[in-house]
Amino acid sequence: MIPPEAQAVLAVVIAAFEVQIADLKASLEQDSSNSSRPPSSDPPHLKPAQQRRPSGRRRGGQPGHRRNDRIRLEADEVVDAKPDRRRRCGEALAGDDPGPIVRQVFEVPEVRPRVVEYRTHRLSCPHCGASSCGELPDEAELGYGPRTQAVCAALAGDGRMSKRRVARVMEWLFGLPIGPASVCELERRTAEAPAPIHAEVVEHIRELPADVDETSWRQGRDRGWLWTATTRRLAAFRVAASRGRDAFAELMGRSPPWVVTSDRYSAYSHLPAERRQACWAHTIRTQSTNRPIRRRLLGSAILPIARPRRLLRARA
Repeated sequence: MIPPEAQAVLAVVIAAFEVQIADLKASLEQDSSNSSRPPSSDPPHLKPAQQRRPSGRRRGGQPGHRRNDRIRLEADEVVDAKPDRRRRCGEALAGDDPGPIVRQVFEVPEVRPRVVEYRTHRLSCPHCGASSCGELPDEAELGYGPRTQAVCAALAGDGRMSKRRVARVMEWLFGLPIGPASVCELERRTAEAPAPIHAEVVEHIRELPADVDETSWRQGRDRGWLWTATTRRLAAFRVAASRGRDAFAELMGRSPPWVVTSDRYSAYSHLPAERRQACWAHTIRTQSTNRPIRRRLLGSAILPIARPRRLLRARA
């Protein structure tokens, strides 16, 4: 016979295990549709191939679709292909066709690097004997001009190329020798160029209702966080080493004057209820998970910050 004290202890232990088992079952049932996991983490059986019904139409352009012709550009060179004799009788032909058939051939021009050599002269004063040296522009310090910087930044940023691949492409296409370290320096200068615009955008967003979120972001081997604040017309991004409240303050300030829409992460818990809107997508997704024991606690926790009527008035 189990003593009553032991039964009470066992009941507490069993209840704790039941909660743990329920959480483990719920975690097994989580996917991108009911949790914060990305779609790439879904198992294969959750990604069924989309079955498309046959439309009965042929492949290619459909009748009545908008014609998409090649754009006719101004020609750099015109080559006239005229027949000198008639095909059947062999009679000589002369003159011009008022409406010739035009076929244009587009070709990438041959590109060679344009090299500007700066020669710094040091001259001495004939009276005092002191020497003075000529001043160089900023591009002479690194050795590459603004167009080279723009192309390298576009290949690395929009093209998602590595530093070594950008260096190889610059050599292949333009015959321009450049090393990966120089590509990295050009990227850094490009990133610093819009800093005044970024500061102005952030200052403007702080005075508006904004949606704020953060996600992991790799900085080499270190793990960072990409913060974003968006409004109807503006968006600002900032890479920070932290996911905490200080990183939020760097983006939005310590106490934003307007409503901030976010998830229920603790970095936003300092915001007053009247200036914080919990993301309803996160709430619905969490409610769809199989966590019956914690639903009441969750509902009571988000009730103070999930007041759409007050927040909608604040947004207006």
